[in-house]
Amino acid sequence: MEASNSVILITGAGGWLGSELTKQLLEKGKKVRALNYNETENLKKLKEQYKENLEIIIADICNETIIKEALKGVDTLYHLAAKVHVIPTNKEEEKEFYKVNTEASEILFKQSIENNVQRVIFFSTVSVYKQSNEEISINSIKDPITVYGKSKLEAEKIANKLYKEKGLPITIIEPVTVYGEGDVGNFKKIEKLIDKGICIRFGNGENKKTVIYYKDLIKMVTQIAEDKTKIGETIICGTEVLTLNEINDTLIRKANKKVFKLYIPLFLSNFIKTICSFSFLKKIKRKIMALTQNNEFKIEYKLKDYTRFKDYELKEEEIK
Repeated sequence: MEASNSVILITGAGGWLGSELTKQLLEKGKKVRALNYNETENLKKLKEQYKENLEIIIADICNETIIKEALKGVDTLYHLAAKVHVIPTNKEEEKEFYKVNTEASEILFKQSIENNVQRVIFFSTVSVYKQSNEEISINSIKDPITVYGKSKLEAEKIANKLYKEKGLPITIIEPVTVYGEGDVGNFKKIEKLIDKGICIRFGNGENKKTVIYYKDLIKMVTQIAEDKTKIGETIICGTEVLTLNEINDTLIRKANKKVFKLYIPLFLSNFIKTICSFSFLKKIKRKIMALTQNNEFKIEYKLKDYTRFKDYELKEEEIK
């Protein structure tokens, strides 16, 4: 049992998922130490509400001295801080991914062992897996194509090595496509375009996407953190598999307006991806790839109750 006065450290606590995790833990009466690169409005509001139960540290995750201090007295570590949503354009920018996502993670893991942290939850990504048209599981080949995925995979390797050799009490979380209020990823971009009255579909739209609502992801992860039988495991976190057509239909219903549908055949989509291989067009290529690829993952950890994507057309307060 977790002691009532124990401290939970969350890195990246001011981000979209980090602030939701901080909120859910504080609602349970936990004492949280939030480490973030800058002070966000979400953290300020939580501090006003929960006062002494929330300690905020504004610092760089790459600062080893800060990490050592932040881990003192910590029972559980949730490591979310990462460099993401940026396409590097040179070697120096690529190095930054490894500095934040790999090197800082290694320091955190090693210092967790030194400080006798009881549970370490590391947020990785399904981007570590090799792209496949077949269902992907934790036993599938890991061969990432992005610098983000590669830097996260290196951190996973370090974590697993420390688990086997030093007993690091870690569970690696690999979230699928996460959606919901505050999202800045591809789903939000699709939704914004539909809100403007345009729906673009590349290919036949029958490619599959495994998704999870952001509040459900955090609920799932906190359950995993309380289960010590999950130490040493890697868990793909998702709740349902949908086709891109089903996703578009739901978002169109949510928009509740007439939408012009533009269908681009797969052969033309592939041609566009080819001509977008130049550096200044890589962002466009990445978006097309995200919309045409099959991303079906095997869901092994089940939530008893979760938000179906069809409920996404409802207002947040109407969702369970």
